[in-house]
Amino acid sequence: MARSSTSLMVNLFDGARQPLSGPQRVLVRVINGAGRILSARYHRGPSVFFADVPCHGDFRDNYRVVVSAPRSLTSGITGLALSPGRLATVDFMVLPREGSFHFREATWDRLVRSRPHWARLLEREPYQELLEGQPAALAGMLNLLAALEQTPLNGGAAIHYLEEVAWRPAPEPDRIFAWARRDLLTEVARGVQTGLFHPELLPGAFHPGATASFKETRLPAANLQITFHETRREARRGEECVLIELDMDYYPEPCAHALLEVVPNMLFGHKTDPRAVYMMRWMAARRLGLPEFDPLYTVI
Repeated sequence: MARSSTSLMVNLFDGARQPLSGPQRVLVRVINGAGRILSARYHRGPSVFFADVPCHGDFRDNYRVVVSAPRSLTSGITGLALSPGRLATVDFMVLPREGSFHFREATWDRLVRSRPHWARLLEREPYQELLEGQPAALAGMLNLLAALEQTPLNGGAAIHYLEEVAWRPAPEPDRIFAWARRDLLTEVARGVQTGLFHPELLPGAFHPGATASFKETRLPAANLQITFHETRREARRGEECVLIELDMDYYPEPCAHALLEVVPNMLFGHKTDPRAVYMMRWMAARRLGLPEFDPLYTVI
C-alpha cells in the first residue's frame, strides 16, 4: 500500500496566551504511535509547520508532540490522530518554570467588574492578603474558579452552586475549600451518568475526612476534582451548605496521579504547581475547542 501523508501545524504561545515571539528557541519533537521520532529540532515561534507527515492507516498515526525549552515547563500532547490530507493544528504554551504571576486583571476592583459572581464568593480583605503575599495560592484559587465556571451541570455552571469560599482551611496553591449547596452532590452524581465525572474510590485516602469525591473526565489533563465532606454542614447566606474541597490534578489516570504527583509531593513536600495546571488546562481546552481557560492572570 502506498504511504499517505498529512501536515501538522504547531502553534506556540507564551504565558500571557499570546503568540510566542522573540529569540527563544523551542525544541519540538514529533513521534509516531510506534515510538519513531520523525522530527526533533529547535524552532522559533510562533508557528512551526511540518509537511509530509506519514500516515499509515494504523496505530502509527496516533502521534505524540512534545515541546520543551530551557528553563521552561515541558508540555506534550498524546493520542493525536492524524488523517491523510487533513491539516492538524495543535496549540502549546511555553511557560517559564519559575515565571512570575501577574494579576493585573485580578485586582479586587477589576474582579468585581469582570467576574461579579466570583467576587460574591469572596471577601475583600483575605483576598487582598493572598494577592499581596501568597501569589501561588491566589493563582491556584483563580484556576479553580475558572474551571468551575466552565463545568456545565444540569442547573448551570458548577460555580453557581457555591455560596462562599472558605478561608479556614486557608487556600493553598493546590486546593481550596468552599461551602456549596447540598444539591451540588446530586448534580455531580448525575454527571457520572453522563460521563462528565468519575467517582473516586476511597476518597478519604487522599482527602482526609472526605465522604465522596468526583473527578472531571472530559479533558486530557488538569481535570477538576470536587470532594465532599458531608459531615461538615453549615448554613451560609440562608442556604444549607456542605463543605467541599476543590483541586485539579495533572493526570487523569488514577495510577499516574498517584505515582507521578501524589507520591512525589508527599516525599519531597511539594504541591501541585498552579503554573503547570494553568498551562495544561489552557492547552486541553484549546485542543477540545472549549472556551479559552482564563483565570485572570498570566505568567511571565
